Amino acid sequence: SILLEILLQTPSPVFSAPWNYTVTGMAVTDTTDVSGGNLLGSGGDEITYGANWPFTCSVFGDTLTTGHVLSMNSNGFFRFDAFISLGARFGSIPTSNPLYGTFLSYGGNTDGATSTNVQTIISGTAPNRVWIWKFGYRTHLQDANAYKATVEVRFYENTQQIRLLFYNTSGSQHPANHIGINAGDGIFGSYLGYFPAQDTCFLFTPGV
Repeated sequence: SILLEILLQTPSPVFSAPWNYTVTGMAVTDTTDVSGGNLLGSGGDEITYGANWPFTCSVFGDTLTTGHVLSMNSNGFFRFDAFISLGARFGSIPTSNPLYGTFLSYGGNTDGATSTNVQTIISGTAPNRVWIWKFGYRTHLQDANAYKATVEVRFYENTQQIRLLFYNTSGSQHPANHIGINAGDGIFGSYLGYFPAQDTCFLFTPGV
């Protein structure tokens, strides 16, 4: 990865946050087999992945439909309100910097890379579907001792919850900080600290 990454964005919905997420940490109790799912791309450095939402989802109170693309990059970010090209580093959560917008950071603010294929799969049937993204991640591209994990992100149609899982964790170098979720308004968001050193799950429940 290059030291200073550039974030490119395309026209997208304007997000304003009427509520925040409640975040609950918990143990990882189950994982998903994504074989037979949708392959978005191989692992590597400076890669962008994207897929259209399979159902309507509200993120910080703003509605995303099947016409919107959820994008992810290999530097540690999902972005909800624009298409993300390369990673962008930021100083804190929450932030209102328009370069970063509304995002979920699973490994941000580090020189990381995806280490396996990025795949998605949909489980269940409407209105109780779950859209699942799964991939391997390491917090530094060139260090074999970097923190690493299988990352799984689940989006729930019925409850509108988001679940972020880290498992098969290992490594001891280059801890990624600024894990969390951000509305983009400088008010709402949750900072979850460093990349986990042990298997961990975070459940994001929408406010009211």
